[in-house]
This record gives sequence, structure tokens and C-alpha cells, in this order.
Amino acid sequence: MLDTRGDFTAKIPAAYCYRCPWNLEPESCDVPCADSLEDKINEAGPENVSAFIAEPVSGASLAAGVPSDKYWPRIRQICDRYGILLIADEVMTGFGRLGSNFGLDRWRVSADLVALGKGIASGYLPLGAVIASEKVWRPIAEGSARFEHGFTYHGHPVACAAGLAVLKGLRRRRMVQNAGRMSKLMQSGLLELKARLPVIGDVRGAGLLWGIEFVEDRSTRKPFPSDFKFAARVREEAFQRGLIVYPGSGFIDGERGDHILLAPPLVISSGEIRALLQLLDKAIQSAMPRKPKGREIVASFSA
Repeated sequence: MLDTRGDFTAKIPAAYCYRCPWNLEPESCDVPCADSLEDKINEAGPENVSAFIAEPVSGASLAAGVPSDKYWPRIRQICDRYGILLIADEVMTGFGRLGSNFGLDRWRVSADLVALGKGIASGYLPLGAVIASEKVWRPIAEGSARFEHGFTYHGHPVACAAGLAVLKGLRRRRMVQNAGRMSKLMQSGLLELKARLPVIGDVRGAGLLWGIEFVEDRSTRKPFPSDFKFAARVREEAFQRGLIVYPGSGFIDGERGDHILLAPPLVISSGEIRALLQLLDKAIQSAMPRKPKGREIVASFSA
């Protein structure tokens, strides 16, 4: 949340269902995490708040945390009620990543400003963009008609050509639709891994953006000790097998918390997803702490 009094920013709790601060279940939740935005606005004074900024689905910080279906419509209502802008950070979730053109499309919610990057040029060249709603651009157009902003390589023709080629490829190869189809296979495969591997506490995600949170004790959701670096171990084991995952740590209390993010290419096939899951299965098992017990090797999570 941006405060108009200066550089001050305020934060609200993330839509983090696995470790819900209110101890609620998604099916019966009335999204108090969204209502906390209204509380924070009133605390700061509505006249001092200019915008609320968030990712539709969390990226690296929380490994594909998907909010309740009530969350984004409620956020939109609150922003409208107080006349503040809703800014969607779609750098990671845009351009088909979630099985829809943009992340907020999943909830039929429109933002006032949309920040874009990454997928817009598929990483071939650095390219970013901002989409503005009529509510934002019309006052400028009917006023000075000038927006003083730019940087050295603004509108770079080669980067824009790469972006245009990517957009054509997305349509021609129906990559957004493929991400939606492959999502179900990713979900079912990851849930099957969770059923067999006790170190997997939570599986979450949408489209082709999925996260796995690791725990030492699934029944209590106790995380691994920070010095065990479990996510880093999984990353290394996966990399040795030819699979790249994005590890994260410290998201629970600044020290503890291990997860990985999976973001395969939008052209991935069902056979490639099955191969991905097999490699991931082996990587996680190899990273699990073990100790000998007789002739058997059994998992030990005391680290």
C-alpha cells in the first residue's frame, strides 16, 4: 500500500492459506486477509493512500500462494470504496503463466495499472510494460496530454520486436490454453508426491506456476531448522539430474521456511511433465535427511 505522504509503505498479511493467521480453512474463509486492507487504509487515513500493489498469485516470496476466490473481488471493492488505485504486479503471472492471459483474469477482476515483464519477451531481451486503465490515462489525455517518463533504452526497437514475436507465438501455438490443460496434470502429480513424501507439507499453484512447501513434521507443520537448508538441498539434487527449480527460505519468520517454485515453459507436454515429476521425486528423496537403522535406511527429520 502506497502512502501519499512520502515514501512510506504499509503491508497487510499475505493470502497464505497453509499458515493462515486466523486459523481458517479456504472453504469457509471470509477473507479477513483482504479486509485487513480496509483496516490499514483507515489507520493511515484514506486521503493519504494512493494505491494497493500485489501479485495476483505470489511468486518467489511465497511459492505460488493462490488466494481464496473471494480475495481479489473483495480487494477490488475496497479499492473502489476508498478511491485508491489497484496495481497488479503481473511480471510473473502475466502472459499465460496461470492458464489465463493475466493472473487477475482468473477472478474477472481488472486492475487500474498492470506491471508487466518476463513473459512479455520470454527472456530473449529485457522488456517491460505498464497497462493503464481509462480511469488512469484519460485524465492525462484530457489534461496536459503529456506523461514525462522514460529511460535510456525506452522503446528499444529490437526488444519490442522480440516482444511482438512472443505475443504472436503465444497465439499461434495456443500456449495459454496449454498452460490451463497441463495445470491439472501438474497438480495431480504433485499431490501424488505429497501423499508419498512426508517432507511435503503443502502443494499450491495454478496454471504452470506451482510451489511446494517442505516441513519437518507434517502433522504440526513444523518447518526444518534454518541451518539444514532443505530447499537448497532439493535445488542441488534436482540440478544434478537436469531439473531447474527455484528455492526459497526464511519466509515464515525470517529464518525458517523452505519451499521451491516450479515454472515450466508454456509449451511443455504431458510427457515432459511426467519426466519433470520423476526427476523431482528423486531429488526430494535424495535431499531428505536419513540415518541408518539396521540394514534399512529410514527418514529422520530431526536434523
